[in-house]
Amino acid sequence: CRICSKHAVAQDRQNHVGKHILLSMSGAREDDLVSPVASNYPCGFCGASMMDGGCTIGIRSGNKASSTCSEAYEFAIKSASNSSGAHPCTNIPIRCILC
Repeated sequence: CRICSKHAVAQDRQNHVGKHILLSMSGAREDDLVSPVASNYPCGFCGASMMDGGCTIGIRSGNKASSTCSEAYEFAIKSASNSSGAHPCTNIPIRCILC
């Protein structure tokens, strides 16, 4: 994780980074962070800003997400949108109603 330097396997990365994003957005302080979560449009894979040439994410045909983030991995949006005890965060891209 670029935010805390802990190892987060691919299938847990969105949940892990999602926790950092939620804590940051709520103003909660996390100790021992090596890099802050971006305050503007944080990437769900790495927490860096998605603005000004940062990471991008899109929804491909079907139900797959694609991203330019170096920490990204392919996942099915429908499956990831279901919260569970092991993965409570539903850190997924949403389709823009204006596009």
